[in-house]
Amino acid sequence: ILADEREKMIDNVESTLYNQALDGNTTAMIFFLKTQAKSRGYIEGPEVVSNNDQESTPLSLPAELIAPDFLEAHRKILSGEYTEFDFDGGRGSLKSTFTSEASITLLANNPMMHMLALRQVKDTLHASVYTQLKWAIEQLGLIEKFKFTVSPLEITYKPTGQKIYFRGADDPTNIKSIKPPFGYIGILWLEEFDQFRGEEPVRSIVQSALRGGNKAYWFNTWNTPKSRNHWVNKYVAVPKPGRYHMTSNYLNVPKEWLGTIFLNEAEHLKSVNPKAYEHEYMGIANGTGGTIFDNLELRAITDKEISEFDHIHYGLDWGYALDPLHWVKLHYDAGKEIIY
Repeated sequence: ILADEREKMIDNVESTLYNQALDGNTTAMIFFLKTQAKSRGYIEGPEVVSNNDQESTPLSLPAELIAPDFLEAHRKILSGEYTEFDFDGGRGSLKSTFTSEASITLLANNPMMHMLALRQVKDTLHASVYTQLKWAIEQLGLIEKFKFTVSPLEITYKPTGQKIYFRGADDPTNIKSIKPPFGYIGILWLEEFDQFRGEEPVRSIVQSALRGGNKAYWFNTWNTPKSRNHWVNKYVAVPKPGRYHMTSNYLNVPKEWLGTIFLNEAEHLKSVNPKAYEHEYMGIANGTGGTIFDNLELRAITDKEISEFDHIHYGLDWGYALDPLHWVKLHYDAGKEIIY
């Protein structure tokens, strides 16, 4: 009877600590992890949480690791005003770099939170988000505090047992089946956000992943699609409470971070194809969508013009399978290099 009463008392204490931890009480977080993690079998061995006072000191993201364009984003994360952070833009703007660094910092500072990183296709996870997060851990000087496994693809924060899970959105059941050993998934990263199948599938992912806690951080990163009609460009154009959105480019990134080859390629494209440069490097959606050629003038061809056409041609694309059969009648003006 005494043993049963003692067990109930311990459960009540742990429940109180758990609730205080969810409310942001750092001391309660640490004590909860120290006492419960080992007794409940959440994590093994002596690496639960050391008695070093350093464990209770919040980990800060060094300013020298943050690209200038993301300093304001970093302040927004610390402010606690936002849940969703949308980062789009051009190549070399360090969207994924900042997100990986910020995610690891948040994980270390929130002992009850776990992280889930997703790509649309699971086979791309190891070479992208997994490698990027490992790089961020090295940059923050924390490599000894993390355990990396490939099967299953996971990263574990050894002082607390927090997990970083990796999943592909091509198998939604794998997302629903994630059961953290304690706490909840409080950090979510959707990399190459534009490659996901649309707003509705994304909403389903978020509903499955972010539940069980009072605070969460949801990051979306992607290169801006060329077409203004792409679903993700429409998605960020609609105001949403609790969302912080920013578009970045490479111009404010320290040159030594990008290298001479990257910068030379950007300048070359700028000189030979300004419109492609505007999209690829500046992150501007400058396409109408659905067109193969950009140099189009969309208007009615007048009867007067048609009366003067003397090089008329016909073409037929059979289509096959699901593609439509397409027939075209055109005139080519060789002197002006215009096709009507």
